[in-house]
This record gives sequence, C-alpha cells and structure tokens, in this order.
Amino acid sequence: MRIPPHYPFSLFNLAKSSGWKYDDPPMETKLTVIRETAMEQAPIEKLRECLTNGDIVWLDVLGKDQIEFSTLAEPFGFHPLSLEDAMEAVLRPKVETFLNYVFVAVRAINHEAGARPHDTIGLKLFLGERFLVSVHRRPLASISTVHEKLPHLLRRSNHPSIVLAGLCSDVIDYFDPVVRELEDRIEDLEEASFQNPSVSAGEKLLAAQREVLLLRRAAVPVRDLLHTILERADPLITAEARVHLRDALDEITRITDWLNVLRELSTGALTMYQAALDNQTNAIMKFLSIAATLALPMNVIVGFYGMNVALPAQQKAWAVFMVVGVMLSVLVILLTVFKRKRWI
Repeated sequence: MRIPPHYPFSLFNLAKSSGWKYDDPPMETKLTVIRETAMEQAPIEKLRECLTNGDIVWLDVLGKDQIEFSTLAEPFGFHPLSLEDAMEAVLRPKVETFLNYVFVAVRAINHEAGARPHDTIGLKLFLGERFLVSVHRRPLASISTVHEKLPHLLRRSNHPSIVLAGLCSDVIDYFDPVVRELEDRIEDLEEASFQNPSVSAGEKLLAAQREVLLLRRAAVPVRDLLHTILERADPLITAEARVHLRDALDEITRITDWLNVLRELSTGALTMYQAALDNQTNAIMKFLSIAATLALPMNVIVGFYGMNVALPAQQKAWAVFMVVGVMLSVLVILLTVFKRKRWI
C-alpha cells in the first residue's frame, strides 16, 4: 500500500504519527560526502549537517518503504509526485525538471541470482546543485561499481552530475555482456535447429527471441532518455557530465542497433527452423505414402484370394507360392517405376 506524503493532514503524516508498522524491511542507506576530490562515508544522522555546511552529498537508498523514504528526503524538499515516482516498482525511464532539482528514472539490468537476462530494476535519481539521491528497490551492481570509480570521476569534476553520468554509463555497460551471451545462444540454436529441428529447439528459439524483444524494450527508452537530457540546456548538468552522457548515448545506441540485428537473426533462425521442420515432415509423409502405395496391390491380391468362394487352382499345393510370387512381382515392378521416376 502506498501512502502519498502530500500535505500536513495527509494519510502519510497520520501514519507516521500513529506509529503504523509495515511488513517491508527497513531501508538501507549509504551517505557519501564529497569535499573537493576526496570522499568519505558518514552516518545518515549527519545528512542535515552536511547539507547545511554546503557539502556535496550522495545518498543511496535501498528499499521500498514510502513513509521511511519520505522522512529521509525531507531535508531536500522534493515534490510529493517525485517521492511517489521514486517508490514505483515499474516506472518508464523519464526526466523531469523541478525548481531546485532534476528527477531521472532509468532501468538497470538485474544481476541478482536467479534473475532472467531481461529482468531490470528501476533506478531513480534526484540531482541537485549539491546533492544526488539514488533510490532502488533491490541491490544494484552499478551502485557499488560507481562508488569504486568515484575518486577517478571526482578528478574530472566534483559536481554531483558527474556521479549521475557515471551511474547512467555503468547501467548501460551492463547491457553488453547480456546481449553478447544472447547472441551466442541464438547462433548456437540456429545451427542446432537446422541440423535437428526438434520441438525443444523451436521453443528455445522462441524464448531467445522474446528475450531480445524484452531487452530492446528496456534499452530503447534509456536511449531516448539520454537524448532528452542532452537536448536540454539544464544548468544542473555540467559540461564534463555531458561528455560522459554522450559517450553513454553512443553505447546504448550501439546496443539497440545490436538488438535490432539479433531480432532479425532470431526471426531468420525461426524461419529456417520452420523450413527444416517442414522438410522433415514432408520426408516422413513421403515415406508413409510410398509404403501405403506398395502395400495397396498386396492388400487387393490377399483380399481377392481370401474370398469365401471357389477360385481356380485354390486347392492346388502350389497356389500359395503363386500368390506370393505375384505379390513380390508387383512389389518389384512398383519399386522399379518409383526408382525411374526418382520418387525414392
């Protein structure tokens, strides 16, 4: 249940004052304070003090408790609609400009154990002049990676927008190994399905094609988002951050083009699989048709001599050999005709 923190007499404040408990686990927070090119970790209790002192802060929030996050975000003065969007499980990538901050939502690859290749996690970012707040409901590898890269990024710029650019770039970098593994799998399935067009091979090809479409559906909005950010002359995004964002845009454009190629490749593989399956079915039907044709005259002969009426030479000892001989002769003749016509 989501309780929007709108105004003093909203359900949000009523729940907070009454001590209403949620089943959701408590949020995990990580506060990084940036001074010039140095950084240090600080307890969350120091947040207001750091903001008052004019320090640059990066607050990372892991969790989905609407009330707790609204309490954490009070010092920043975020709009209630932004707070609501930050707690959305599924939110399309977008960028919104407010009075003193920019809100950015992206989708990142989920690297948790058991996750499917196309599973994504929402990452919401609040960028201000002296702060960056990142919010995600599940752990993200990009957060840890950018924390490790932060000293290198700060040597280029100590503005929080460089951290935002680093996060966007790292989120996009994680698409590459997933798409590469998917390409190898499609190529292997293409070869296997052509050599042995089984039902399981077709199902695996369809599953791979679905993953391509889902990955593309995740990547294209990120590409459009970066286009939008770079087209805007937003003063909160520095020139150095724009350089990193342009590089990220080039990378996600390459990824989407790659996924377009994989979509065509998987469609071609499915077409080849269907053609191979049709050829296999035709070969089976051809064999059954030839077998039925060869058996037909023998059935006629057996039926004729099996009638319950007197027939010539029926009582002779050699009659059975004559019937078998006729049947074998007809079989040889039919086989010879089929062979000359190249039906077999």
